[in-house]
Amino acid sequence: MTTNNTFVAFARDGNLEGIKNLVSQGIDPNSTNVAGASAIELASNNGHREVVSFLLSQGASPDSTTTNPHSSALIYAATNGDLELVQLLVSYGANVNLVDDAYKQTALIWACAYGKSVDVVKTLLDAGADASIRDAYGNTALVLAEHFGFDEITRVLREHSSQ
Repeated sequence: MTTNNTFVAFARDGNLEGIKNLVSQGIDPNSTNVAGASAIELASNNGHREVVSFLLSQGASPDSTTTNPHSSALIYAATNGDLELVQLLVSYGANVNLVDDAYKQTALIWACAYGKSVDVVKTLLDAGADASIRDAYGNTALVLAEHFGFDEITRVLREHSSQ
């Protein structure tokens, strides 16, 4: 296994000490594995907040994109309803309107489609997420929240659009 693959695997698994060791040896915190996945993306997808925080503190891009269609740490955190990770990534300047490559969906659209946290939706909106962005299928965040019956998220989006 190459060093980059090991680094990304450590991030995926939440092995903070392994990550720190490899960073101290000079590995780039934006390294990707052979499949093109970034350490920060996989750490975020698996809810490893301490790893994400450390990677950001070492210069990892909060907007790192990969070959994966759901391609950013913020999109994964929003999809999973992980408010703490969303707040952390936003505080490091993550682009709240970044769209994934496959479906042209933003973190807000993913958060509304999965409906796991109204607070994540509020945080993204407060950070400047554009609720009018349409995905590859023509859906907005509101359309998806309504479709899946996420009433509280629908209410928040309607209130936001009336401001």
